[in-house]
Amino acid sequence: MTGRGPKMRLADIARGPKAPVTIAELDATPGLHEWIEQQIASAPAADARWSRAARKILASHPYTTSVINPQYGRHTAGFGCETCHDWDGVPEGRGNCDTVLALAEAYGLDPADETDVEVVRD
Repeated sequence: MTGRGPKMRLADIARGPKAPVTIAELDATPGLHEWIEQQIASAPAADARWSRAARKILASHPYTTSVINPQYGRHTAGFGCETCHDWDGVPEGRGNCDTVLALAEAYGLDPADETDVEVVRD
């Protein structure tokens, strides 16, 4: 146990007509782009090709704070990837995209585990 209380399972959620449940799948780790840039800057010169490739990946996945709530729901990460989270020309506020998260893992960010999942009730 992590001190956060007992784990909640989807089967434990009481369902009823007036209690809809939304599972929020957002990674709102702030500053992940900047952290990756710092890792690239501190990489050894031998990794120059990898660093150039990582910069291209980051450049092709720009973030914006001009977002709508995902699927017009109540919850948003407050930012989203203009490439991956585009919904008919408007980015959804889904936080960090899978591409940037994978790039961050390559630089040492621990991947999310089940303790990082939060159940959000509407």
